Amino acid sequence: MLALRVRSIVRLRVPLLHVASFSSDDAPVKPQFEDILRDIHIENDAKKKPSVHKLTALFRSVTSRQDLIEAAKTLRIYEVNFVDPKQQTAGEFIKAAIKQDAEDLALKTFQQHHRIGMFVSTGSLNNLLVHLYKKKDHASALTLYRELKLYKVEPNVETYSLVLRHLLGANEFAQLLDTLATAGGGGHRRQMSMLTRDYIHKCLYSKEDGYFTSEKREVLHAPKEPMAFHDFWGKREYKAALAKLYQEAWMTPVEVFYPYYSHAIANYMLMSPFTTDKLSIYEIGGGAGTNAKCILDYIQEQAPALYEHTTYTLIEISPRMAARQRERIKDHAGVATVINTDILTYSAQFPAFKDSCYFVAMEVLDNLPHDKVSQDGGEWFETWVDPTTLSEQRRPLEDPLVRQTLDHFPIDLPLREGYKPATRFVRKAMGMADKTLHSAFVPTGAMQLLHTLRTSFPKHHLIAADFDELPAPSLDASSSHPLFHHPRSPTSTASGPLHAANAPLVASKTAGIVLLKVGLVC
Repeated sequence: MLALRVRSIVRLRVPLLHVASFSSDDAPVKPQFEDILRDIHIENDAKKKPSVHKLTALFRSVTSRQDLIEAAKTLRIYEVNFVDPKQQTAGEFIKAAIKQDAEDLALKTFQQHHRIGMFVSTGSLNNLLVHLYKKKDHASALTLYRELKLYKVEPNVETYSLVLRHLLGANEFAQLLDTLATAGGGGHRRQMSMLTRDYIHKCLYSKEDGYFTSEKREVLHAPKEPMAFHDFWGKREYKAALAKLYQEAWMTPVEVFYPYYSHAIANYMLMSPFTTDKLSIYEIGGGAGTNAKCILDYIQEQAPALYEHTTYTLIEISPRMAARQRERIKDHAGVATVINTDILTYSAQFPAFKDSCYFVAMEVLDNLPHDKVSQDGGEWFETWVDPTTLSEQRRPLEDPLVRQTLDHFPIDLPLREGYKPATRFVRKAMGMADKTLHSAFVPTGAMQLLHTLRTSFPKHHLIAADFDELPAPSLDASSSHPLFHHPRSPTSTASGPLHAANAPLVASKTAGIVLLKVGLVC
């Protein structure tokens, strides 16, 4: 009868759209898993940047465990093309894992340090914990919870409730008490601790008493007049003038060699083959805004036509410094802007700038947070800091960012003095034991910056400058940590938190740490 009815309607020349409304066979068909997967691989083979929306759709269209395995493999394609997933992508991944009863695949993905773990929401974590509780798989639930905590997924009240149930089911009573103390606001000592980089970041940028944010001290000094280099009789007089300025406040080469240092950077941009008919510049750690002002002054004078098509964006985490920068560049208000945000989390807040641009970082790398690692018996350990007691805790290395940094910036520990074996034997016979360091600072903050560059500024040209060497720490009279005099790590002390290789400049800007005069870039 239905066939006859449709046929009669067609004879009456009813629009085809109306005919389709009678037929369930003509409903829109959603893209199948195989089609989306094929499109992703075709785009990758054609050297095209894959769409994150397709990755989200791929996980949404998963209908089997094997589909989920194949979908998880595509994460590598997105990572090598510098395309991060979204929170929705991670949510669809978790939904697919739950639907296919494949939480083991989800755990394996997180343990392989894929970046999708950084975008898992608290709600998705809770859904996984509920699913595993129904299965009474307490061990997997607790492992997943601990793994996602490393990705900084913040638990809420529901999360703690689920974790407590799993701990009770797994008979992990010691951990149960630990979690109860944390969930109840007891402030358990272990839970109050934080990774070294997080502690350093807090000391540098906390709103009340951060080194770069507090009103209590003058961090950077911008001389009213440039140094009169032509009046100096020689190196000694120059150093005396420089020392006098440093008594007022810390200065960077931008300030010391004002305005020539910045003019040299601007001239490089104008002469570069990457500069065409427009110029986009981003700067981080812009201090008082001197560098931005001098660069724009130079471009305005030397290339006025290009200046009309120039944009200069300062990205500054400190509200105090951002205000100083806005005041400093007010003469270039139509060209320059200041964004008050953290460059390390910039990608999560702002869309990517996909055009060619220059990215300027003067004396920034040494000021980024670092982590501290150590090696003992062939095993790696990460360092946590208790901010209430200013004490360090050594834990087995688990943090994904620290692992990735060590993969790209390998450190040979223990760090010995470098003497030949024969000489070492003689020194030992004379009672002169080798000076050895079993700990070192690693530039995890710099690694975070590289992630931001590849994600938010894929066509950037990086201009960076920093220290190439440092003298020994300048200790105050009350310090209980003497100098170490290690020939391969002059910034180390014989004890305390700086008894480690590659101590960065930021180590001197955290409470309870011995003072360093200058910094070291790793």
